[in-house]
Amino acid sequence: MPQWSNWSGALTSRLNALHFPRSEADVQAIAERAVGNKATMRMAGSSHSHAPLVQHDDLLIDLRGLSGVISTDPQASSAWVWAGTRIYALGRPLHDAGLALSNQGDIDEQAIGGATATGTHGTGAGLKNFSSSVIGARIVLAGGEIVECSAGQNQELWQAAQLNLGSIGIITQLQMQLRPAYRLIESSRETTLDEALEAFPEGSKNNRHHEFFWYPQTNTAVVKSINETT
Repeated sequence: MPQWSNWSGALTSRLNALHFPRSEADVQAIAERAVGNKATMRMAGSSHSHAPLVQHDDLLIDLRGLSGVISTDPQASSAWVWAGTRIYALGRPLHDAGLALSNQGDIDEQAIGGATATGTHGTGAGLKNFSSSVIGARIVLAGGEIVECSAGQNQELWQAAQLNLGSIGIITQLQMQLRPAYRLIESSRETTLDEALEAFPEGSKNNRHHEFFWYPQTNTAVVKSINETT
């Protein structure tokens, strides 16, 4: 039997079937067969989540084969992307189109479909999570039907798709609201934990990104700030 585990190995499953679709038509066929066989389906991106959203013993669909930027619209600062695209793989093609993600976390190995489905976020008191950037989606429903949703089309479904936890069908494509490409500069310094805690509210207010890393059993912390630059 095929096996699945998340990135840390803390969550594991023995599956009845594991599928790696390479097209939307593949996803439709898998969904139709699953309904006919009364199988339960789950979807996996990069399996980075710590929550047991994927863990089960029936049918798993791994979306890594649905990857890449489908189209870009520099005027609207948006793009359609395949849900299985790793976040790190978005940087170059979006940059070449003069675009960029508005925010992301330190780790860029997640699939964009999973990152939006689980509300993945980065730092920044004035910034939002990945889900807030979803302005459209294509979804394969249980019977194989494809529906599109956005603020102007199937609005309630679009709202659910923004942070869906894998509960509303198989999301194959996402339309992301982006921004013009930009540059960031990072600075870091070592300080005491006490000073890092005391200065944190002001640092979060005055920097685009602001965080610190504490070394346990010491009073030492490393403060990191990231801001836009020309």
